[in-house]
Amino acid sequence: MPKKLNLSGSDREFFSTVARAAFLNPFSGEKAELERRIAGTGDGVSNDETNRRAVSAVSARLDKLADSQKDDLRRYSADDREILKNAFLFSFYHKYAGAFDELIDKQLKHGEEPVPVPFAGELMEEFTGKGLSPAAACGYMAMFHQLRRAHFFLKRKLIGRSPAMTRFRLLLWNNIFTRDIRWYERYLWNHMELFHTLILGETGTEKESAADAMGHSGFIPFDENKKRFARSFTSAFIPASISQYPEGAIEAELFGRERGDSSGMLTRCVPHGSIFLEEIEEMTPRMQANLLKILQHRSFNPVGLDGKPRFQGRIIAATSRSMEDLHADSHIRDDLLYLLSSNAVYAPSLRERIEERPEELHDVADSILERIIGRPAPELSEVVRKALKQGSAPDYPWPGNIRELEGAVRRILITGEYEENRPKVYPDIQNRLVDGIQHGSLSAQELLGYYCALLYRKLGTYGEVARRTGLDWRTAKKHADRFEGIESPGQ
Repeated sequence: MPKKLNLSGSDREFFSTVARAAFLNPFSGEKAELERRIAGTGDGVSNDETNRRAVSAVSARLDKLADSQKDDLRRYSADDREILKNAFLFSFYHKYAGAFDELIDKQLKHGEEPVPVPFAGELMEEFTGKGLSPAAACGYMAMFHQLRRAHFFLKRKLIGRSPAMTRFRLLLWNNIFTRDIRWYERYLWNHMELFHTLILGETGTEKESAADAMGHSGFIPFDENKKRFARSFTSAFIPASISQYPEGAIEAELFGRERGDSSGMLTRCVPHGSIFLEEIEEMTPRMQANLLKILQHRSFNPVGLDGKPRFQGRIIAATSRSMEDLHADSHIRDDLLYLLSSNAVYAPSLRERIEERPEELHDVADSILERIIGRPAPELSEVVRKALKQGSAPDYPWPGNIRELEGAVRRILITGEYEENRPKVYPDIQNRLVDGIQHGSLSAQELLGYYCALLYRKLGTYGEVARRTGLDWRTAKKHADRFEGIESPGQ
């Protein structure tokens, strides 16, 4: 038996840092910091360039081990073997990242039939050549595919570089892989249907895009014999907006409509897939009770069908209401909310994103423009940016968020002009509030009423008034409505 190898002190320290970086959330500051240490770069170097240099540094260090025939994991003691294995995984993942991205694009165009993986044999040989078993190699093929899809869709579906968007992506990533991918790999990859997600946020904040990114990033096994993945990720996400269906019809959509019908969403949901339920506040009490039972027991009774199929996916839900409002609403069951909101994620408003990073408005507008016409168009982008600057004040709150901005971009493409939809702030309300405060003549009810009415006229939504004042949205609406009709003379 060959003598066991040990990493040198410097190699152990270097590869231990690489192993830590390999398992961190790619949208976290800690990962960027570790990659700077690996690459030896300073704060002035971009994260993309730092990553490129870090990958190069790791490859160079691993090549030295290969040159001295010390790259077989089976020859190392347990601790060093684990450290070195993770360094190889880090290197292989980045080496084949572009190939996986091309595969993802190809699968998107091809639809529900899984496409062959042209580099599968080569990457499998890379794994087994370092001493990994074929079974472990298949597992890492599936893991690489999932990691790359999550990165691909979270970057492509959710545009923006503001801190709020970075936090949003980070939390969504954690909802896919948990906060530690090592936990996910060892214990949880086959149990994520037990972890549901609730996405909160104002209307128009791309909650469906976030759910779409999560839903297309579930685990899919790799089939070594067929050199392809077991199924297409395009079949793993089923969206449904509850308010689009007549009362009671959503249950038939979930379970199937008639005897022998297997088209219900719960039946069609593949293992590790996701069903997206938008506007959950619109669920009937009956649907809430049935959904709660399904989430607790995993089996269900399809309409007109015998037997109890097992629901094998997870629920991603969304609402424009706050958690406080949902719990205060006696229509919504608290026990269902507890199950859905164990992993609650907040989608930031466009207003918050622009406050943190003013350039965010242009980045998102450029993305909308590219989506409309199918390719980048710098000339049109300049027209859109100029019209937005001329037609809206820097502090415009964009109460309709991304949806409103998309409408603005379309209007500019048609007319060449744009004018913000800011609700008027009537001077009489503001004057009465200021005058009353100065003279101490307002009651508490009047003070709160004038202030809520003023905020509503300025911001355009009761939800935002509630957020600014810390009130329940119904309370904010009640106070605002008492003074909403006041107008200044001549209006």
